[in-house]
Amino acid sequence: MGWRTPRTWAAGQLMRAHWLNEELLDNLLTLRGLNGYGVQLGLDEDQSIPSGETTPIGWALALWQLGTLWTSGSAITIPIDGYWSLRAVVNFAADPDGMRRIGYSLNGRKVPQSSVLAVTDVDKSTILSFRQTVALSAGDVVEITAYQTSGEELRVFLGSQTRSLTRATIHLVGTI
Repeated sequence: MGWRTPRTWAAGQLMRAHWLNEELLDNLLTLRGLNGYGVQLGLDEDQSIPSGETTPIGWALALWQLGTLWTSGSAITIPIDGYWSLRAVVNFAADPDGMRRIGYSLNGRKVPQSSVLAVTDVDKSTILSFRQTVALSAGDVVEITAYQTSGEELRVFLGSQTRSLTRATIHLVGTI
């Protein structure tokens, strides 16, 4: 069983069970085997980000997890060599001063991804996101980071237990 190019369907054509099993189910199982590692992380309370300091997000819960990439805190440890999709969304509290930036660190080295000047409306929060696919090696440690220059501590929002506004998703998308 491996990836096969799916059938091209014609208008009015009936789908047969064996076609679905051979062409859809087998491909999904192939992808499942490839994507056997992944995690989506969230917060269980708002987190304060000091002004002028790059701060790792301290994750508190796995919304879902395949394999063991994360156990607690900010560090996500990569279990196998491969191409990994990194995606993060961070919602900063409303404050009209300074700028906001999110990114990640790889084995302690900062990699900024997305930055913006603060929203000038004091009632609106600033939401930043990034998505990147990177080649990582077994044992690499990834941390999602936040930075802001409002002049005071600024919260990043929890959201809710089922849909965290601040969240990160990391999963294997291909082997090297």
